[in-house]
Amino acid sequence: MKKYLSLLLVTLCFAGCGSSKIDPSYRLVTGTVTHNGTSVAGASVLFSPLDGGLAASGVSDASGNYRLSTGTAQVPGSGTRPGKYKVTVYKVEKAVDKDAEELDAGKISYDEFMARREKTPIPPTGLLDKHLLPTIYSDAETSPLEVIVEDKKKNTIDLNLE
Repeated sequence: MKKYLSLLLVTLCFAGCGSSKIDPSYRLVTGTVTHNGTSVAGASVLFSPLDGGLAASGVSDASGNYRLSTGTAQVPGSGTRPGKYKVTVYKVEKAVDKDAEELDAGKISYDEFMARREKTPIPPTGLLDKHLLPTIYSDAETSPLEVIVEDKKKNTIDLNLE
């Protein structure tokens, strides 16, 4: 009986000592991403702290709403610590090699594929993704967006891109 009681106590201790609780210093940060007044679905949002520490990120939903997380799998949507942040926002359409897809699907022959490549070769850097938002917001060096996450306050930070 003592053996089972000890096992139970150890189990309860580990269950209570886990990192699944949200750090109380973290603040919930939500908002909406819009571009020229229209909500943007699928935009990646990154808050990078200006004084070091963990960055927080999120992706906007179908209505353009985002919710930040520090990226810990145990605590999704955990928010971020109070402080000043540089914000980057981007959304890209992945480049697709349509000729290679047609070749793989058997829609064109290898000779047709090579003839197309001769007319339009792929650059050595590869196909470029298409940015669907102004690129000024996609780089911390050029993004004009800076925000302050406040302590003991609901932080709703809308990101209006022009």
